[in-house]
Amino acid sequence: MTALPGISRDSCPHCGERVQIRVLDLMPTYDKNIVTCRSCGKQSQIAGSTRVCSVLGSVAGAIAGVVVLFPWLKGTSIPFLLLLSPACGYLAGWLTLRLDPPELAD
Repeated sequence: MTALPGISRDSCPHCGERVQIRVLDLMPTYDKNIVTCRSCGKQSQIAGSTRVCSVLGSVAGAIAGVVVLFPWLKGTSIPFLLLLSPACGYLAGWLTLRLDPPELAD
């Protein structure tokens, strides 16, 4: 397998320039998120491992929120749980971010 250009997690696998990734692209989802490089115009997608880690982070955040926040906050913890789950999913997606060209994607 040939080495792909790029030096950072959010760089284009075609040209190596950094790709602007929206917050919604890293939210927990099972859909394939396609991002377009502004310098070369080619498309790449967020790797499947990033999507899976984002979903698992969201679930782990919800479980941790129920275990930690619910005993102390009781009924008022629902808004915190609704914010904690996507926040943990976004953080897990950002930490494991990788872009794949469509021909190498899973």
